[in-house]
Amino acid sequence: MKRTILIPVIIILCAVSAAQTANVEVVPAPRVAVTQVTGSAANLLNNRGRDGGNLTIGQNITFSLPNPLTRILFQWMSSANGNYTESAYAPNQYVIEYSTDSTNGINGSWQVAVNETSNNVAARAHVIQSGSPIRYVRFRITGGTGAYVDEIDIHDLTKGQPGDPFDTWGFIGDSITAWDAYWRDNGAGLPFNEAVNLSDGERYPSMINFGVSGNTAGNIYNRLQRTIDLNPGIHFWAIGVGTNDTTGSDETYKQNLTRIVEMLISNGKQPIIARIPFSKVGGTGLASNIRIQDLNEIVEEVRALFDLPAGPDLYAYFQNNPSHLRGDDGIHPNAAGCEGMNRLWADVALTIPKRKSTAIVGTQSGVVKAGEDGAVTFPVTAAGVSDGTWPAVLNGAPAGVTGSVTITGGSGTLTVNTTAATPQGTHPLTLTIGSLTSNSFNLAIAESFLGDVRYYPNPIQPSKGLNYAKMNFTNMPAGTRIKIYTMLGQVVRELKADASGMAAWDGKNNTGEKAASGVYIVYMEDGNGNKKRIKIAVER
Repeated sequence: MKRTILIPVIIILCAVSAAQTANVEVVPAPRVAVTQVTGSAANLLNNRGRDGGNLTIGQNITFSLPNPLTRILFQWMSSANGNYTESAYAPNQYVIEYSTDSTNGINGSWQVAVNETSNNVAARAHVIQSGSPIRYVRFRITGGTGAYVDEIDIHDLTKGQPGDPFDTWGFIGDSITAWDAYWRDNGAGLPFNEAVNLSDGERYPSMINFGVSGNTAGNIYNRLQRTIDLNPGIHFWAIGVGTNDTTGSDETYKQNLTRIVEMLISNGKQPIIARIPFSKVGGTGLASNIRIQDLNEIVEEVRALFDLPAGPDLYAYFQNNPSHLRGDDGIHPNAAGCEGMNRLWADVALTIPKRKSTAIVGTQSGVVKAGEDGAVTFPVTAAGVSDGTWPAVLNGAPAGVTGSVTITGGSGTLTVNTTAATPQGTHPLTLTIGSLTSNSFNLAIAESFLGDVRYYPNPIQPSKGLNYAKMNFTNMPAGTRIKIYTMLGQVVRELKADASGMAAWDGKNNTGEKAASGVYIVYMEDGNGNKKRIKIAVER
């Protein structure tokens, strides 16, 4: 019979509210299909642990990015250590450098992004940001005795801004986490990140194993801030702890689990808690199933307290699939159980909605001269679009009009190319990049435009005769408005181009008085909102 236990619990709540976690969303941070161009270590890019290679001191392991990016997550792991807090096989001293101008991964200038001199954990995730797109990244052991590294992952962080909820995941827990489920072992079936990618090709999350054998909720809390500090790019924290808490009090477990969640939220992270797995252990001691049921009630209470997304029900999974537990202890998953846990976490990840991306064309109109090949550019903001140059679908464009978009850090430029055959007139367009469609903007094909405007004579010199007594403005779009100002900003005269795109100023103000000698500012604006500013002068 299931027991109900009433527990007096003292909870110290920091400045964190449930509202902070209620509306959860994710910004894709897909794994980049990099190419290794230097270094002899094998299997660093196959998304599988425990099959890497030894890296010697001074050896550059260099990777080429297929599309240069301004912000990436660089992650390495050394699963031979087992526990996250062990580092016997991990690199103790290393640097990560990047180049924005190298053409082969060897030449060019290189900037140091990370210079680690005292690493003592089994995996790290570093955020690297550059003002210019990164073309190559290299990893080099600089001290110690070398290292055994299983995997190096590079993820695209340009689909959002720093602080956004990127699709980066850390798994914290006990030996079920540390030794079995989340090292991406070849023998453990499909890993979490591949399972997500199979269902949603836009997503390929990062994953890193923070598990430590024997962990209780209290152990995790005591080490958590340092783990966060070492891996600032990890946003989603998958919590799987409780099996080793079965010999302690329910009150202590709830206090520590609450503190874990509070600490993650206060650091801007998203915690998600799994229900503790079913075990085959009887009695009321360590890992006993009856105690696990008690602690799972607390898991649900903490979830509700912080309005957390539902984590995977590992208890129900192993209760329904007891053959997926190892036969020697009835607690840890076998290969089938490991794959099942990864798939369940992938199911959770896939329920989190992706942040809606946007594309905004900033200038509402652009003009190209009719009868010749031309191009016009528009500023674009495209949140959720990776750095790079992308083909642009121009909805509503006349035949032969093409476009491309170059994005860096969420903003960039749309270039629209026209031909001599592009018909005159104003063409309302929208831009589509991938799955994003922008606001409406105008492409105007005009017989003349402000880029062609001519104005003469300059200066006006009435004393030289009639040919110098007025200023002519020509080659403008019909209806262009002209305003002439003094250098102090006072309006002198307002004109409008006729149907032939011409206007003339006789050197007088709006009341018919002669304008004094001096320099004047002319502002022009055509019917499409395009503007031009020039200086003219009067000499009397």
